[in-house]
Amino acid sequence: MRVLLPARFDVLGCAMDSSIVSQWLALEAACDLVVWGPGLDGYQADMGLHEVAEYVDADVIMMPDLHQAISGLWDEMWVGVERCSRPIAWHFADHDSAVEIRRQAWQRLRPAAVISPCAEQNLGNYFDLRDQLGTRIFTVPWGYDAVQFHPPAEDAERDIDILVAGCEEPAHVYAVRGRVKQAARSLAGEFRVLDVGHPGYWESGGFVTGRGQAQYAQLLRRARLTTTGTAFNCAIARKFWESAGCGAVGVGDLPSDEPESERFRGVMLVIDPQWSVDRIVLELRQLLGDRESCELLSAGAPAAVSGCDHQERAREYVSVLEQIAETRQRKPRPFPAPAIRSPPRLRTPTGTARLHARGVGWPVLLGGRAAPESSSP
Repeated sequence: MRVLLPARFDVLGCAMDSSIVSQWLALEAACDLVVWGPGLDGYQADMGLHEVAEYVDADVIMMPDLHQAISGLWDEMWVGVERCSRPIAWHFADHDSAVEIRRQAWQRLRPAAVISPCAEQNLGNYFDLRDQLGTRIFTVPWGYDAVQFHPPAEDAERDIDILVAGCEEPAHVYAVRGRVKQAARSLAGEFRVLDVGHPGYWESGGFVTGRGQAQYAQLLRRARLTTTGTAFNCAIARKFWESAGCGAVGVGDLPSDEPESERFRGVMLVIDPQWSVDRIVLELRQLLGDRESCELLSAGAPAAVSGCDHQERAREYVSVLEQIAETRQRKPRPFPAPAIRSPPRLRTPTGTARLHARGVGWPVLLGGRAAPESSSP
């Protein structure tokens, strides 16, 4: 099955390399993936998406999430989407934000399928569009970069008692996480508490020196406990998977109606959303004082998320795409597959960065041949 992925790696590759970009490039091992977008060799800005789909003879189009906070992100890429004859699947993650904008996008894309990291019952704001347009809703939870987020060596010391990390704004979205972080910070006089604010995903752009997913993974391998809540938008946030992968004991709430919650019970400190800061302080202090219990939780965490990495989630995405792709005889490529001679160079606010995907190598970004290694800066 040939999948067309319209992508803005020139922007997202500088903001969230190890999550957004690696997540989609993992599709290459599960299907015939064609990535199309600015900054990639072969991209032609004057082609509408409907023309691109015909040009590459795609069976299905996989549209990434809206990322509505980045103004104009898809203006160029979505030209002609209304005229696409190939079925569209839309990755629908941040469903409770900018609901009206998302509803307008849903009406424009008219997706055959929406793939959400949370259960369908949580998408009530869009049920009328689902029914009106006949959109099928599938659930595929978040994955994580298992190559980067892995346990430490057996003899490694965990010299951070609590790693405080994660966005706190807007407060109504991160209410539980805000209380957990407040409780953790209050224990700085008793335990080794490291507060990194938001861990960041900006290693390619170099916006903050030393910050990014690589540093975050290293800190998680040193941490006994780490803040993971809130369960954002009724879905289990990526930090739950990343923390468990490194054997750090997550501290946060779990959505009661999310089946994936069960894998985390017994390997993290589950916070009741009704608990006060003082109650959370007591729970943290008790667990940190019980080294045996803490180590048991830590030891079980990596196994709890085994098989949930980007590569496995990519196979789940492809399984969904196969259900909506039209059964037809795909014609041979009418053009030689454009080869990328080196990893694409992306323009960032701070200079030029190289797109990279840890753990999946260089996939087919446009056409049928993988890019060779390059030593150019």
